[in-house]
Amino acid sequence: MARRMTTTLEHVYEAMRRLRPDFVVAGSQHPPDDAALDALAARLGVVLPTIYRELARNLGPFVVEARPEVWPEPEEHDASPHWSDFRGIELYAIAGDAPPELDVEEVRKRLTARTGIARVVVLRRVGDPLRWTLDPDGLARSFDPRDGALGAPEELADVIVTCLEDLRQRCDRVKRALEAHGESWRART
Repeated sequence: MARRMTTTLEHVYEAMRRLRPDFVVAGSQHPPDDAALDALAARLGVVLPTIYRELARNLGPFVVEARPEVWPEPEEHDASPHWSDFRGIELYAIAGDAPPELDVEEVRKRLTARTGIARVVVLRRVGDPLRWTLDPDGLARSFDPRDGALGAPEELADVIVTCLEDLRQRCDRVKRALEAHGESWRART
């Protein structure tokens, strides 16, 4: 994911629009304001990238996930290809109505308790063990909680757009497999 782009909030929203109608975007009813985000940055000891602040102000923590009728969730013990399990993304932030699993501070506490590594996790692909974390300077890095491996620094906006574009491609692949093979596609792909 290390390609260099100049990504704006409009690019992110356009990538989200291209996911319609196959995906749902669910955000907060009470996203944080600038003061809450400033306080969060101070508590976490990081610079919050502009794109993160804009998305958090507009959506709070949010999930982009495939509709199950378009991209069925894997069943336990399915022999599905690895790529087919990445069905969405989650952006961790704060909000008055944020569930703990999307609250950036709660996610950090859980990661630290589980791995002993204190990273500020802001993004993950659903079904993928990798997470994207923020360095103190606000650059994102992929992070593997299984072994602590860090990727190269990247702009968070680029990572988000790349993940969204990847979701569109994966969804189209799943739809083609369903059309060709029906529900038995997981064992065939």
